[in-house]
Amino acid sequence: GILEHICRRIEEEGFRCQTGVGHSKFKIDIAVLNPYCEEEYLLGIMLDGSSYAQSENTRDRAVAQPGVLKGLGWKLHRVWTMDWWDNRARELEKIVQILRQEREAARVKAESASPESAASPAEEAETPEIPESPAKIEKIAAIQPEEQPPSREPAEIRAYEITDYVAAQFEVTPMASSEYVLRENLERIAERLQAIVDAEAPIAGDRLIKKALRAFRIARSSPATLEATEKALKKIRAKVNKQAGVKFYWGKEQDPEAYSLYRRDAGADDRRLLEEICQQELKNALCAALNEKGPLEKELLVRETVRAMGYARSGQALSAALERGLKYGRKTGEIVLNEDGQFCLGKAGGVH
Repeated sequence: GILEHICRRIEEEGFRCQTGVGHSKFKIDIAVLNPYCEEEYLLGIMLDGSSYAQSENTRDRAVAQPGVLKGLGWKLHRVWTMDWWDNRARELEKIVQILRQEREAARVKAESASPESAASPAEEAETPEIPESPAKIEKIAAIQPEEQPPSREPAEIRAYEITDYVAAQFEVTPMASSEYVLRENLERIAERLQAIVDAEAPIAGDRLIKKALRAFRIARSSPATLEATEKALKKIRAKVNKQAGVKFYWGKEQDPEAYSLYRRDAGADDRRLLEEICQQELKNALCAALNEKGPLEKELLVRETVRAMGYARSGQALSAALERGLKYGRKTGEIVLNEDGQFCLGKAGGVH
């Protein structure tokens, strides 16, 4: 559909997006995240699809909806179906041009942020459904050195280890969508979900759901199959946390705060999307590079981490993902900025 095409093109440009943001009738069909602050949106894209049709009348759809959202701080772009079918490439190019302009404006704003505000990163919070005001900009590059530099004394370093991403193994059991949604199949679905979590946690929620559907050879999801899967998810043994609006499922025995692994996606046909890699793994990969190479400037740190994670080269999307890990590492105290403007392991990176 139109939404899927737009999301794919947005992601090709290195942006991350979410769909169906908001709980009121004024939903954002596609919300594009600000790469310099994951708690803020660059752009909201509105389609004249189901959420548009659900508005009560023509004036509500055409005037009130965007008026309310703009009043809440959203920058909006509308895509009309007729224009889409007339020239899809032109409509996609419009979106890309707007996003490039907004990204550049966000970059300039981030770089001009005061050191005082950048030196104290905000607590990690769930992505707001409809923000009432623009979020405070944070950028790793603007963070100043610690008032008291970390001790140079050698410390026992936490064992940040790389391993292969191991996919769950089970026999595919074909099932019609009409069967999948039946109550009597809830336990079977939960068993598959549990097997996937046990083998692959931490795993992004969307990836977990897609793999569960594929386990029953259901090629396309529907509201009914997604609802059945959500019900089955409530039966599994797992921990759940949310990172920049993305749910991650952890094994019951796993401790996200003590997690020290990062994983290489060996299977190219099933490689995780960058937003499907949790901030703990990204942080661990960065820490491993610092442990091996010592203090590094940001550009070199990203390059070394990309190599360690098994990617052939860096790209905008990968750099943005590592920025997320770097921010998290700053928050935990495992990564600090020294007097020379280089990133290095902090005291929290040692075993206590």
